[in-house]
Amino acid sequence: MRAVPFRGGPAVPGRPGTPAFQIPPKVRESLFRALGTPSGVTVSKQPVEDAAGRPALAVYEARTEDNLRQELLIDPKTHTYLGQRTLYVVGGQLDGKVTTKDTLVRRTALVANKVVDNHSLRS
Repeated sequence: MRAVPFRGGPAVPGRPGTPAFQIPPKVRESLFRALGTPSGVTVSKQPVEDAAGRPALAVYEARTEDNLRQELLIDPKTHTYLGQRTLYVVGGQLDGKVTTKDTLVRRTALVANKVVDNHSLRS
């Protein structure tokens, strides 16, 4: 099988202006629920905040490397990907700074995305 560049497509029925490849809401919800089923994967019960200030559910593996926990951030209503964050999960020293449990180290937010058929159109 070979990759074929996206050249546009019809709108999803009932959703004007939506590309045909967008995942329908019920499928996104099912995928989100499946994230929490593997052993050792946790979905936060309380919303956290992404880098853009939006509420999000954190999905993460209980096992950590170097006392850092990587979390995927998912919109609690639409189940779309919002970004990521990294937490230092123990108190102590990190890069010469004193930390407490669950110190935020870094976070990102996806605020826009689009499909382009020419790399020069990326922003």
